[in-house]
Amino acid sequence: MANLNDHDILFLNSQEFAPLVEIIEKSYKLKILSFDFPQYVSFTSRKAILNTNSGAYFLKEKPVYCSDEESLSLAAEFQNFLSWSVGFVPPILMTVNNEWYIEWQGRFYFLTEFRPGRVYSGSDFDVNNMLGSLKDFQDAAVNFDPKKIKRVKSYETLKFMSLIEERFKDTEGEGNIGSINKLIAKLKKEYNAIPQTEHIISHGDFSLFNILFDHSGVVGINDFDNVNYFPRIHDMAELLVTASIIHYLGPISNLRNPVFLKPKISVLEQIIDYYSRHFSLTDNEVKLFGVVSDIIWLELLLLAVLKDDYSLDDIMPAIHYLQSGTLRSKINEGLRQTEKLIFIWDFHGTLETGTLSVITEIANILLKENGSNRQYHTDEIAAMPSFSWRTFFKAHFPKLPPEKIEKISSDAYDEIRFEYLLKKYSKARHNAREMLQFIKDNGGVNFIVSNSKQDKLGNYINHVGLDRVIDGYYGIDDGKISSKQDVLRRKTLKIREVLNRYPKHVSFAIGDSEKDFYSARSADIHKYYWILSEEVNENLIERYKNMSSEKLNFINDLSEIIQDLWISKMKN
Repeated sequence: MANLNDHDILFLNSQEFAPLVEIIEKSYKLKILSFDFPQYVSFTSRKAILNTNSGAYFLKEKPVYCSDEESLSLAAEFQNFLSWSVGFVPPILMTVNNEWYIEWQGRFYFLTEFRPGRVYSGSDFDVNNMLGSLKDFQDAAVNFDPKKIKRVKSYETLKFMSLIEERFKDTEGEGNIGSINKLIAKLKKEYNAIPQTEHIISHGDFSLFNILFDHSGVVGINDFDNVNYFPRIHDMAELLVTASIIHYLGPISNLRNPVFLKPKISVLEQIIDYYSRHFSLTDNEVKLFGVVSDIIWLELLLLAVLKDDYSLDDIMPAIHYLQSGTLRSKINEGLRQTEKLIFIWDFHGTLETGTLSVITEIANILLKENGSNRQYHTDEIAAMPSFSWRTFFKAHFPKLPPEKIEKISSDAYDEIRFEYLLKKYSKARHNAREMLQFIKDNGGVNFIVSNSKQDKLGNYINHVGLDRVIDGYYGIDDGKISSKQDVLRRKTLKIREVLNRYPKHVSFAIGDSEKDFYSARSADIHKYYWILSEEVNENLIERYKNMSSEKLNFINDLSEIIQDLWISKMKN
């Protein structure tokens, strides 16, 4: 294998590393039988494959730049979290002292399961599998809750520019350094001009040489050194740039001449098409995507200079290409081509059934506990024009002081006390999961706007198992809703807010009540699906027959939406 040297791999059979071998064997209670070279090598950290009496493990040295306590902890916790969530992230092996890392000569090392596999082949098969893995990766990552971590701007990865400036100080390269700094300043300005987008905990280096494949697809994602709280599109841009532009030297991370100036169009289009169909990119994320792609390409070029893969003169044609904004234009144009299908869902009674029974039982329990003999049936609760616990209990206990009303209303949200009712009644509506997945598989996005509290709504969605097929949710109840008109106004504003995130869209709303319908209508939804209760309400259908058209459809089952969409597509 070319270009191997002492900053690439760990030569564990040499006398130099004998103390490290001893520490490893003692820390993990295993015996190293032999070691192999890894398939990928890189300049930032040393690696080895250990064949031991208890199996094969991957040994990695942490780079100095990410060996502070916070970075070490975040990387390990996130990798192990993902190892439980997705099958292609290997877990970290804990030491006998239940620690993530061992330390030797001021450097940190850790072991993971060894995943045998092959490197990227350049095939459509590999590209599709990388994209699918990235989607699964991000879907899992949103459930990781980092402890107090600040948002990081993508251009902060360029902070090593000072090392290049120092290297080429007082040389002929100073003119080139000036051009690069002007480009960096331009990218920072453009980045900061775009309103802040969604951030998630990110891999930070989701690139080809950190991904392993076999005949089934991706089997390993390694190197969590750069984990951070980046914009959601950071890892997406990293994959796009490394797969479609960078010119790698075979199965190692070093680069080779010539420096590519234009992306491989077939791969670029394949990736952009997938992003358009499977990721819910907002207008601001589309704008930011091109800027971040430029930043990442520049970062890789500058790292190549530090690694002596390229000279400054080698990369200057690419620097000029970046200054032109051509790559960004291609990306933005591709991402904007696809019209986004947006589905706005009510939750209770639409995607979920049983909550009405839960609410009725909670109401009856708390009414009785607080001295009222009034007891309700579910149809009575359903007939109320609007519902909030505060308004409900205030009507029943008009003489109680406001703080007592607030206490009873708060008791109604006691999830621990009433968990047995959720388990007893609440479940996903028939075909809900399949319907939501169908929409996502065909490039649509699913948002929930519900008359619930925001924090409670998330728990409800998780309880019925729909969290992986929902792109966002909004509970409008802040405890101050007092009328049907208030519900209508709040739902309408929130639906408009969702639609405004997508400059080009066709919108659909699905609900089970007049409040849902009129909110969607006021927000100018293109089509509304009104799901009827188990007993078809003929009076309701008769009342709205003059409005039932291309704008309104009554349905009895969510699967009818698929049929209607297919018929509409065939007509067009």
